[in-house]
Amino acid sequence: QVNEYYKAADIFVLNSGYEGLSHIIVETMAAGLPIIASNIGGNNGIIKDGQNGLLVPFNHKNAIKQAILSLADANDEIKNTLIDGGLQTVKNFEFTDSAISLKKVIHR
Repeated sequence: QVNEYYKAADIFVLNSGYEGLSHIIVETMAAGLPIIASNIGGNNGIIKDGQNGLLVPFNHKNAIKQAILSLADANDEIKNTLIDGGLQTVKNFEFTDSAISLKKVIHR
């Protein structure tokens, strides 16, 4: 059912006050949505502002509003830059790559 929500959405906004590694950001990137997220915790470790998403201050209503409006009004090139950047970022979280990285750490 979540995939149906992703397909119906134009933008994903995550205004959370705490995140470690946000799986929802990775899932949303994989679904091909442009993302706006609060600039806290693990969010800014995944999102590079303007490259694969937009970062805004946590709970700053005007900044969130402006980011939403800027993406809603943005041309396809800007949206596609964020979407393509997100799809590239997701590759860093693929199971095989993660397993290989973990194996390297364990066998040091």
